[in-house]
Amino acid sequence: MVFDVLSYGITAAGILVFILIFALVFFNVILGVFKSRHSKKEPLITVPAKVVKTLQDTSVQFSQIKPVRSKATVNNYYITFEFESADRKVFEVSAQEYAQITEGDNGRLSFRGDVFISFERLI
Repeated sequence: MVFDVLSYGITAAGILVFILIFALVFFNVILGVFKSRHSKKEPLITVPAKVVKTLQDTSVQFSQIKPVRSKATVNNYYITFEFESADRKVFEVSAQEYAQITEGDNGRLSFRGDVFISFERLI
């Protein structure tokens, strides 16, 4: 018996969409690995900085897997730091770090490339 995808209701367009989605996911994973490796090669930088903005981005994602429909909320947290030179840099941080840092805080920011490492508040 020969496997016939058309007998299962799968069209050529459906297969093409599946391959395209798979390729995009694969590309994003590979890109993430390269960015991570690049950031690990960067030197650890620790500089005085001030927190000028905090942002919580919430998105809702729906999933339909028959017979169950689910909904998930995804939170991303960002903090903008300003350096003594008036340059600014935005980092994505964990929920725990976001909860401990507020706008107007002054301290020592440690980062490696585009990766946030820590922020020590000065009192």
